Order: sequence, then C-alpha cells, then structure tokens
Amino acid sequence: RDVAPERHIFPPKRARIFPVIERRVLVPAGPTLAWHRERMIIVTGVLRTQVHFDDPIFLLAFLPVLLAVYYSVSAVEGLQSRRGAFGAKGATIVLLVGSVWLLAQSRIGWLLLGSAFVTTLLAAIGEQLRSTHAVASRCALALAMTATVVMFAIARTMVPAGVFELAGVSVVACQELAFILDVHAGRASTANPVTAWLYLVQFPVLPAGPLIRFQDIDRRWRNLSDAISLGAFTYGMRRLITGLIKVIGIPATLAVPVDAIYRLPASRLSIDAAWLAAVCFSLQLYFLFSGYADMAIGIGRMLGLRYPENFHRPYLADSMREFWRRWHVTSITWLRDYFAFPMAGRDAPTLRLLPSILTGFALLGFWYGGGWTVALWAAYSSAFLAFEAVGLGARISSWPTPLRHLYVLIVALVGWVILRADSVAAAGTVLQVMAGVKGSPQLTAVRYLTPQVWLALIVAIVGAGPLIPWLSRWRVSVDALTAATVM
Repeated sequence: RDVAPERHIFPPKRARIFPVIERRVLVPAGPTLAWHRERMIIVTGVLRTQVHFDDPIFLLAFLPVLLAVYYSVSAVEGLQSRRGAFGAKGATIVLLVGSVWLLAQSRIGWLLLGSAFVTTLLAAIGEQLRSTHAVASRCALALAMTATVVMFAIARTMVPAGVFELAGVSVVACQELAFILDVHAGRASTANPVTAWLYLVQFPVLPAGPLIRFQDIDRRWRNLSDAISLGAFTYGMRRLITGLIKVIGIPATLAVPVDAIYRLPASRLSIDAAWLAAVCFSLQLYFLFSGYADMAIGIGRMLGLRYPENFHRPYLADSMREFWRRWHVTSITWLRDYFAFPMAGRDAPTLRLLPSILTGFALLGFWYGGGWTVALWAAYSSAFLAFEAVGLGARISSWPTPLRHLYVLIVALVGWVILRADSVAAAGTVLQVMAGVKGSPQLTAVRYLTPQVWLALIVAIVGAGPLIPWLSRWRVSVDALTAATVM
C-alpha cells in the first residue's frame, strides 16, 4: 500500500567500487523471495564487472573478435614458415591485450594487473641475481610473495563477501605464489616477460580456475599451430555451452530458496526446509565453480590451450578422501605440490598429518570466504580426512556402495552448511534443526519449491550424478553442429 523505503544491498563505500552497477545497488524493500532474486541479479552484476563470461557483450562481441584476431595472427605460421615465430608471439600478445582489457573494467582488476606486474618484475630480479647474489635473489622473491599477500588482503577489503570467490583474486594470488616458487626452483623463467605476465592474468581461468603451472602452459604457447584445429574449436564450444548452462541455469535459481531459508529465525525454520537449503546450496556451489571451470577449459581449447580438469563428479565419491580428490582438483594439488600439505593424499598417519591437513583446509577456505565459519569448516573437513587416515577409511571400504555414498553426501552437506552460515551460532542452529532438535514442527519446504526450483533441482541432481550414456550423446550433436556452422 505504501512505497517501501530503499535500502542498500552493500554499504555505500563498497557500492562505489563497482561503477557499472552503482545505479542498481539501490533496490526497493519487498518480499523475501523477490528481494533475493534481485540480490542475485546484483551479485551477478558485480561479478560481471570482473570477468563476465555469461554477458552477451562478452559472448557475442568480445570473444568472436578476440578469436578472429587470434586465429589470424596464429595463421601466419602456416602461411609463411619464416614468420612462424611471429605467429606464436603475436597470438600471446593478442591474448594478453584481451585479458588486460577485461581486467581493466574494474578497480579490483587494476589491482590484479598491478600485482601481476610487480610479481613479474621482482621474479625477474630474483632470477637475474640467483647465480651471483643468492641472498639478494631470495630477498627479491620473498618481497614478491609478501606483495602477493598484501594484494590479497587489500582485495578482501575491496570486494564484498559473497562475490570474492569468483573475483579472480584467489586464482591470481595462487598463480603468483606458484610462479615465484617455480622461478626460485628453476622451473619457470622471466626471459619472456609477456608470457610471464600473461600466465598470471590470462582471462579464461580467472573466475574460478583451474590453477595451471607455468611450465605446462608455456609449452602450449610455443606450439599453437599444432593445437588450433576445428576439432579443438568444436570441443571448446561444447564445454563453453555446458559451462554457461551450469552457471546461468542452476546456481541463481537454487540461491533463491537457500537465501530465503537461511534468513529465517530458528522458530520458523522447519526440518524439511533446512535440508532443502543444504541440498540446494551443495548443488549451487558445485555447479557454479564447475561451470566456470568448464567455460575456462572450453575457451582455452578454442585458443589452443589445454587446461586441466578441475572437477570429477565429486558427489559420486565413496569416501571423503576421494571427494577431495575430485573437488577443486587443481587447488588441492597446488597445496600439495607447493606447500607440502597432503590434504587428500594417502600419507601415513603421523602427528604432522592432522596439522598439515587443517592448515591446508584453512588456506582453501580463504577461497570461499573468511571468518570463524571458515575455521570451523576447515577443522570439520580435516577431522574426517584424519579419521579416515587412522582407520575409519578401512572400515568404510567394507560398507555397501550406497551406504558409502550416503556417508559422503551427509558429511559434505554438513560441511557446506557450516561454510554457508553467517556465523558459528547460525550454523549450529541450522544443524540442530536438520537433526530435529529444534525448529518449527510444521513442514514448510513446499513454499520454496516453485516450478523453477523443481526444474533446477532435477537438472542439477541428474547433472551431478553418474554420466548417463544416452544423455551424453548430445555432445556429439553439438560438436557436429558447431563444425557444420563454422564450415
């Protein structure tokens, strides 16, 4: 009846960080579900100021132009063999220019570009001094690592909670640290500063990975003519379409009931609604991160680059160790290879194992957010890995397969509840309601199961489950249609 007052989704100081969507930061206060739909649109808008893979401007303008110029420059090697070196170098410059342009659309992007430049510069100084002044070389590399940590801390204050995970900060920070350590070990070089800088800021992997090694990607840039083909393009297009379906169709829809349910007081939260929110959030998180990984792999293949897989259907695992070997694979291996945190490995149980796993999960938690809930989630997740290492895993292996899968699903869902909650107390409240200890006696989940949510849930459960052969045949059709369209 009356016009509702406007309210800020984010504080005014943070709203000014994203000038592209500043006009949309003020939204009218309305019903809970409508407010959360608008909030998801705004959050998506915040992400689009960074790397907007689902933006029509990116898909229909930026990417086609970039690919056309990229392929034209790369084709020089096939047309004139004497200018082959120019083709590979020119292609890397085109990709670097495109990545810089995308990052330059926001202030946080300028911070990442500056951090990557400082890392490249200090790594080059450390590399030059390595043979003559070992101490000075180590100081330069240590300063580079310190600059990366400072960049990460500054970015945490600039980016609102809830969008930090996909802002590219974690990917750039991880690859900067990996590059510095690889330079120190002699596995990477700054002899070509263009490729070094491009490795740190290449746009396909920025939102959510996968994390890559400099030595792996450097070989690809030197042999682009062999990797660029119609088959690679059609495969990349299919992965891009798959990622778009995952990111656009599922996470935003499932976020509506999740956000609405988590805002309820304990007296109004029912057991079925709490379980619905837990299931929806677990699928939302998986499809959001795996969708961006699919898009990165697809765009990379179209560019002649092979990025590693980042997710291997983790909800089909039959132990938590296997789950974490399937979830965010490159970040788990990054922690293992560069910081000696075993995480989901098969290390023998020792006194050092639990602290190492706990520290590794704490670092991984910085990717998803911060606060005491992350610390609790890290302790919870590392505890189950430690339990499986000291004997629980052997007992679980003797259980029937459906029971092992159920164990993994329950443990993972409880962990995501802790990570999603606004506070430790809120996490405890939701878990108590899920256990039936407290909450509303009425069943209220049906209020949130709109046709759109039902459809997203069904598609998400099928998509996260076993690969059905007759459903997977569409991939061949997409490849054939893409090839026919290009020809």
